[in-house]
Amino acid sequence: MQTTMQSHGTVTTQENGDPASQFAFSKEHLKRRTATASALTFAGRGASIVIQTATSLILARVLVPGDFGLVGMVTPFIAVFTIFGNLGFTSGVLQRKDLTAGQLSALFYTNLGLTLVLTAAFPAAAPFIARLYDTPQAQPIAIVLSLVLLSSGLSSLQMSLAQRALRFDVLLMAELVSQTGSSLLSLWMALNGFGFMALAWRFPAQSLIYAVVLWLRSDWRPGRPDWSDGTRSLMRYGSHTLGFNLLNITGRQGDNVLIGWRYGHVELGPYALAYRLFLMPVQMLTAPLQQVMVPALARLRDEPQRFAHWYLSVLRVIVFLSLPPLIALTLSVDEVVHLVLGPKWEAAIPILRWLLPVGALHVSYVTISWLMMAMGRADRQFRWAIIVIPIHLVAFVVGLPWRAEGVAIAYAVINWALYLPGFLYAIRGTPVRIRPVLSALIPGFATCGAAVAVVLLLYSVAPHMAGSTRLLATISITAAVMVAGACIAFGVEGMMGQARDLVRQYRFPLSEKA
Repeated sequence: MQTTMQSHGTVTTQENGDPASQFAFSKEHLKRRTATASALTFAGRGASIVIQTATSLILARVLVPGDFGLVGMVTPFIAVFTIFGNLGFTSGVLQRKDLTAGQLSALFYTNLGLTLVLTAAFPAAAPFIARLYDTPQAQPIAIVLSLVLLSSGLSSLQMSLAQRALRFDVLLMAELVSQTGSSLLSLWMALNGFGFMALAWRFPAQSLIYAVVLWLRSDWRPGRPDWSDGTRSLMRYGSHTLGFNLLNITGRQGDNVLIGWRYGHVELGPYALAYRLFLMPVQMLTAPLQQVMVPALARLRDEPQRFAHWYLSVLRVIVFLSLPPLIALTLSVDEVVHLVLGPKWEAAIPILRWLLPVGALHVSYVTISWLMMAMGRADRQFRWAIIVIPIHLVAFVVGLPWRAEGVAIAYAVINWALYLPGFLYAIRGTPVRIRPVLSALIPGFATCGAAVAVVLLLYSVAPHMAGSTRLLATISITAAVMVAGACIAFGVEGMMGQARDLVRQYRFPLSEKA
């Protein structure tokens, strides 16, 4: 027997005495809970990125670039199928203030049914994927990756519920255990001669372990579904998110498909690894913040000043932390590739030189989706994707005759051109205004310009520095300029005051208005 008790912004279910009140949607002590969640998420994401980076670097040394290209041929298709599998329900769960146990169960059963269909359909599509690229090795990779669909479908709702309640201790454990387990499996397979399959098996292993940990740590279990208007409203919201996600993944993966189709897996390999490396700062900073900020901002929709203050404060900090080091590192990308990846990855150097600045932009650019998701405006997010994704695809086609580097150049140009228009579009209908946004961007861009100028001056004065010395000097100069820039932009007293406030948040409960 199942009963449901609701209060403002909460869902509490009891299934045979099993409560799920952990998924409360409340503003009580929001600042303290969000700060704690942010710390946990950054710690988990930081450790996860270290594991991913170390594993990728070892695999890059053991395997050949073509192995990465083979897996890169198939991942765009599994990404599209995965998005179809969750139907965009997760964002609806995050932004809806009141949920019932029946609605959650209805979403789960709908998601599970579709996931089972897709898990069976993807292996059937494997021969067609191999024929598209004229690459037989793509078929077994597709069959292995189909397992990702099932485990992702089982974990998506549980992950959303944990994010909704700011239960990032659960997500932290799932992230670390799954990354560690899948990385160990992939490294063992690579060192024992499995070749590209070592890369392929890493994805389903990580996804399956993640799902198992979430279910073991969650009290919520599906019960009797409720197919009322409230559930249908969640599904309609999810349809807009689904449309956006499909268009977004098409824009993000269309380059891989075009390069693999036109030039094969050997050309795609360096591009695929370079793309993964440029995404790492985005994953490190914005992915964990999105998990925290979207549900937190959704709670503040009826408090415009706090909503704008929270968003702008985070935007200011992440632009400052990401833009200067990534742009400056672009100047030493040759040394980074030779030192970290080895000479067989030299083809990735010109690609990374164009993609790293895009990664610097993406760290702040992706925050525009926070605004639209937190305001419950998935429809606007979808319309923006309708505008920008065709532009990306046309740019990829224009750059394709110049091989992978031409596609990277086209990708960089389009992203820089759409940066400010994206903010202008996203803030409409929100408490955020463009002048404060520009003010939040200025410290990071100004510090970036100063760091690049000093590094270039050093290169002109000492043009024959050894590679490792050049890289160390670039990092040291950038760090020194950032410290000086932080003192100017934020003030020493301001930084120390923020540190004291952060410590106080962990020691004392804060009022709702904190």
